[in-house]
Amino acid sequence: MAQSTTARLAVPPLDPHFLPQLVRHLPESMVRHAAAASYLTDAPRNRIIPRINLLWLQVAAGIFSHCSITQVIRALLTGFADQMPSSSVIAQGRSRLGWLPFRQLAALVALPIAKTGENLRAFYRGLRLVGIDGTTLSMADTPANDRAFGRAYNQVGASCYPRLRLVALCELGTHVLFHWIVKPFCTSELRMSHALLSHLQADQLLLHDCAFFGFNFWQKVCSCKTKLLGRAPSGPLLKARQRLNDGSYLSAIYRRNDRGANRQGIEVRVIAYCHQDPKRTRCSKRTRLVTTLLDAEQYPARELIELYHQRWEQELAFDEIKTHLNGRDVNLSSKTPVGVLQEVWGLILGHWVLRSLMVEAGHQMKVDPLDLSFIETVRIVQMKMNGAPPPAKPRKFESWWKKLLNEVGKCVLRKRRDRIYPRVQKKGRNKFPAKKCHHQGQQTCPFADVVIILNSSLALPGKRRPYPPHLW
Repeated sequence: MAQSTTARLAVPPLDPHFLPQLVRHLPESMVRHAAAASYLTDAPRNRIIPRINLLWLQVAAGIFSHCSITQVIRALLTGFADQMPSSSVIAQGRSRLGWLPFRQLAALVALPIAKTGENLRAFYRGLRLVGIDGTTLSMADTPANDRAFGRAYNQVGASCYPRLRLVALCELGTHVLFHWIVKPFCTSELRMSHALLSHLQADQLLLHDCAFFGFNFWQKVCSCKTKLLGRAPSGPLLKARQRLNDGSYLSAIYRRNDRGANRQGIEVRVIAYCHQDPKRTRCSKRTRLVTTLLDAEQYPARELIELYHQRWEQELAFDEIKTHLNGRDVNLSSKTPVGVLQEVWGLILGHWVLRSLMVEAGHQMKVDPLDLSFIETVRIVQMKMNGAPPPAKPRKFESWWKKLLNEVGKCVLRKRRDRIYPRVQKKGRNKFPAKKCHHQGQQTCPFADVVIILNSSLALPGKRRPYPPHLW
């Protein structure tokens, strides 16, 4: 056993030129620093696959999410086919790695990337546009995932697969998620959002939906000196204190017990409007926007009404991650909670790498990154990483990188149409019954031992009558 262990060769370190997109936007020093976070629970040892390689591998798997983990490492280790690790080695390495290195890496590199003079649609009068919203992801149906994350329930029953809830801060001008939190499905988005508010800054404008409207939420955001623009639900009373020239008015929001005493309120500006287009949703229905931008001359009401539609860019970012980058009916394939968290972090970091590449390509080609095709970028990157590795010499590599940016920068989308239809999903009815149990039971004997050849004189076990003649 000792001879076989010493004779076994370790997988060579991943050449940085095999992962140019990752190395360019995820510096190796930061990846090594993040990989060291797993040593808090396990002493460092010489493994077949180093932990930094496992971290690279999971981020690359976020870009190659349609492939298995073994297919991804086979693509990255081109030329080392004799030293390919087995699936069990990869699974054990991921189990030892945990998910803390991914959180550490995201805290180091996943930051807003838009620049004031380059990405004009990412800013409004000097304020960086930031959104907050949530989504859900499905995972493999295992007892461990079910206990850790839970399921969705409605009047019919439980969902087919366990689900988790994800709430994230998004830079709306680049579709980059720069801070996020993952919790079980039963946790509300509003409760999860409070853990993200400490990452807001004074030069940002936060856009949110009516689900996040509330005094405690607004108070925490205002304590960070961040500006707010959100939609108010139909319930709260927002009495007018002062009418402004653009049609908006000044009001205040309070805690539940402070409204009558008119104390400790947050001064806000309310913009009430409706539209008369019958092809759009909420025709002739009143909508109220609430903001902390109180100056009507500097921030006109009509500009803020159109600006609020930028909040939907975060929904497009979720669509890129769940539909175009992942594209599976069951989003996460890991059977353990730790593996699920690794997949989530790797998927979002892979999306961050691709979006960073698109921002750099847009800057080189003088194109806004929101006008570039995300699907075409994913295909280009996948083909480049699957093909021959880029040149190792720095000069040739820089030339190769500029050609890649030029190729991505040419994938310009057509002008986006206004969304006039509600968010609905059309599905056909399924004639097959739903699966009620997790498994069929443990096999007791081979299939060949339970086969029965039917004839007219043989009855099935437990049947009084012989088998119907027309079926034998």
